Amino acid sequence: AVSNVASPTAAAGADSIVAGPDGNLWYTESKAGNIARVTTSGTVTEFKVNTPGSAPTAITVGPDNTLWFIDNGSHDLGRVTFS
Repeated sequence: AVSNVASPTAAAGADSIVAGPDGNLWYTESKAGNIARVTTSGTVTEFKVNTPGSAPTAITVGPDNTLWFIDNGSHDLGRVTFS
């Protein structure tokens, strides 16, 4: 069976997805400038990247157990840390 999990932001531009070190799935929303988390129950939470013109794309888990992503809008690398 295949099912979809809807993004809270219409036309967000879901781009890349990775299993995070916290047990959730994390993905980029390049058109909305967000990083989003999907829990195992299907709850989606979006986190705005605080860079003007942000367009996050590829995302991966780094050796430091944080998430790293490419921001094609600002031409930077971004990092998601867990507290």
